[in-house]
Amino acid sequence: MFSSYLNNTLSTVRKNGRNFKSVVLCLSFLLGSILWVAPRPTMAYVLQGPSEKIDSLHSLLMRYDETDEAYVDLLNQLGFEYWTVSASQAEEYGRTALEVADSIEYAEGAAFAYRVMGVAHWVRGSYSQGLSLLFEGRDRYLALADTLGMANCTMNIALIYTDQRDYARALDYLAHALEAFEALDARDRVATTLTKMGSVYTEQGQYEKAFSELMRALQLHEKGQFLYGIAEVNNRVALLFERQDEHTLALEYAERSLVLSEQIGDKEGTANNLELLGKILLGRGEYAKAKDYLLKGEQIALELGANKVLRDIYHVLRDVFFEEQNYPQAYGYFVKYTNLKDEVFNEEVSIQMANLQTERELAVQQKELDVTRMERDMSTASAQYSQTLQIVFGVGLLLVVTFSILVILFLRVQLRRKQTLLVKNAELSQTKASLQTVELENAQLKASELQRELDYKNRELTAYTLNFAQKNQLIEDLRDQLAQLQPSDANQQKQVKQLRSMVNNTRNVDRDWEDFRLHFENVHPHFFRQLKAAHPDLSNGEQKLCSLIRLNLSMKETAAILGISPNSVKTARYRLRNKLKLETQDNLMDYLMQYDSETVGM
Repeated sequence: MFSSYLNNTLSTVRKNGRNFKSVVLCLSFLLGSILWVAPRPTMAYVLQGPSEKIDSLHSLLMRYDETDEAYVDLLNQLGFEYWTVSASQAEEYGRTALEVADSIEYAEGAAFAYRVMGVAHWVRGSYSQGLSLLFEGRDRYLALADTLGMANCTMNIALIYTDQRDYARALDYLAHALEAFEALDARDRVATTLTKMGSVYTEQGQYEKAFSELMRALQLHEKGQFLYGIAEVNNRVALLFERQDEHTLALEYAERSLVLSEQIGDKEGTANNLELLGKILLGRGEYAKAKDYLLKGEQIALELGANKVLRDIYHVLRDVFFEEQNYPQAYGYFVKYTNLKDEVFNEEVSIQMANLQTERELAVQQKELDVTRMERDMSTASAQYSQTLQIVFGVGLLLVVTFSILVILFLRVQLRRKQTLLVKNAELSQTKASLQTVELENAQLKASELQRELDYKNRELTAYTLNFAQKNQLIEDLRDQLAQLQPSDANQQKQVKQLRSMVNNTRNVDRDWEDFRLHFENVHPHFFRQLKAAHPDLSNGEQKLCSLIRLNLSMKETAAILGISPNSVKTARYRLRNKLKLETQDNLMDYLMQYDSETVGM
């Protein structure tokens, strides 16, 4: 859209010299930002807070005994209310509810408890544990034929897949949940599901679909006066407009969402809105105001332990300080962002390891209890045996028949005891095998997570490289079209010269290459070091060319990034092959791939 609009504008310049000054101003504005203006909807909100509901639930909880099903329901409801305020407290209430529900055999309460704990793990970024708990909750609702409970768990599962960027699977689960909610005429749940679908469409870049679903959700939430839902939809609409660089509309919706989140006590929603407002204001160039919002959001995210939100806030703060040319602060937040991103990735694996360790310890304790019980049973049997012998010897020969019967009974007891011992030994062997299987699955899980992280970094590097190439190509196209402008008026010539200077200044090769090198080394950390060790005479330009060849870019893409012609790229590749002393049949990319391994040359 930007390129076509720019071409039309330049054509107008050639045809109409009188409007030249206005066109130059428009071009200068386009180099900074593009704003689209859309109609502003009007809404009225009825604001309430959750503290009264939580307080009343605590009061009601004191009136019931732990053996009452209502006690479990209240614990679950407290966990449900707390997950937007404190995910750790929500999990604790869910865990307590599950223990009590299992002790009194209350199946409905146990199913809800699994959902509460699953959502709490999702909020904290523990995706695998969250999925495990939510699938368990959904299965229990299925056994109870509770369609609403199944649909709620299905929607929560979709939210975790959304955070994992598995959008196809997320939309599939959301579609199933929406179908169930519509069949039940659960309008509030329909609205919430539409909100989640709009969010997924936004991430996929399907903005028209996203806006349509979000507006449907907003209408339903406003009819039901569900303030949390209204705040969430406003946040998603703001994000939608921010993705399209419509910063004015994005700012309006984000500010509405922030007001609602603060008044209903949704701390996580407040932190999310502060991060989004900081990003929007960064796009508008209002750096001081952006910092105020982001630093406030940082404090709230730290209090909540919401690492996902905190990671995103650090990322935007890095960009704000970078734009202000405060490079030490920018680098500091870049380090925080990188560390926290790795921490979020490692947190789930650590939690899973801890859970597996706990399960192993419980299994060992159970086996120890079984052994103690067996020893006690054997001791009792031994005492009974001694007593029986005393009776037999006391009675003597007159009780030979009775003695024979007792001997037979004793042999049967011994046989059963041996059979029991064999069964116990088999169970012990099976338990050991199960523990080994769990350890193997844990290692496989960790390897899978590491591979997923590597795949994500590769996608991020590819996207950055393509954006890098497209940006350079756009600048070159703009420079070529400006070179065709030959106004006769001296004032216009001066303005064209200034505009050319602005275009030339937009291309900061050194900074762009530094950013590219950071992204590249994040995926291929050993490449440059090993390549330099093998070929110390390679120049910086030849090292850059090697990295682009390693990414398997076309000559056209490579030329766009290096700012040279495709023929020059071809010549540079030929010289590089000679410098690397490769034979004609040797593949250059295959040769460079060997420098990815940590053990190359060892």
